[in-house]
Amino acid sequence: MKPSLTLFAVAMAGLAAIVPIQPVRGEGCPPNSAPVETVSEKDTIIHCRCVSGFENREGVCVRVKDAKFPPAAANLVNIMDRVTKELNRPKGGYHKGLKPRLVCNLFFQGVGKELTKLGLPADRGAWKKGLIAVQIKGEIEADKTAWNELKEGDVQERANRGIIVVAVSRDHVAIAFPVPPGTQFSAKEPLFRDGNEHGPENQADRRLHASSWGAVPARNMFGYEYGDKEKKELKSPRFYVWTPSESSASALSHYKRQIVPR
Repeated sequence: MKPSLTLFAVAMAGLAAIVPIQPVRGEGCPPNSAPVETVSEKDTIIHCRCVSGFENREGVCVRVKDAKFPPAAANLVNIMDRVTKELNRPKGGYHKGLKPRLVCNLFFQGVGKELTKLGLPADRGAWKKGLIAVQIKGEIEADKTAWNELKEGDVQERANRGIIVVAVSRDHVAIAFPVPPGTQFSAKEPLFRDGNEHGPENQADRRLHASSWGAVPARNMFGYEYGDKEKKELKSPRFYVWTPSESSASALSHYKRQIVPR
């Protein structure tokens, strides 16, 4: 009797992993899923099932370790990782030769390129290729239809839902990084990524705060807590939410439902 129950449980677990979004006749399965045949008396139906290490979340195969994220937030993390890899930024430790603030605009534009692939309008305005941080800041501040200023205290909550929030100063740009629900971290400020390394020699406390793959609290990334009045004005960021990523029109977009994290 026990073996039968075990087999039944395994079978049910397999069914639970099937992604109920589309048969794959000529279309192929979504990322991180594989075709599974179901044979009936009349026909053979092909479904898509999440591969090992992924689970079905609202029709999207999400890596199990990212399962606490809303799908849009998990996808945003995936996009940032993909862009960092394309910029050839090494993982782990500290790489002194990678100067800070040399790739923040490239990282920002790389994220925009990925969002454009998902049908979002990230190919215009502040997202345009070739702009540097001060130009990106100017485009954001001039475009009141796509960008709304946000208080620093509201940044992390938006980012945790997968909404695009950007911090810009006169010499730097970064994108808010999601954290899973219930995550505890010591920083009082929201977390950001910019593709750069933030080495000890660039920090007032002489500590390494994150590599290119890590998220950094706003104060440590922009350094606006330290220095004279003029320096603080230069480095102090303003925070803006990109409205296309939080509009009702994007709720069912590819951004939130069809692109799979990592």
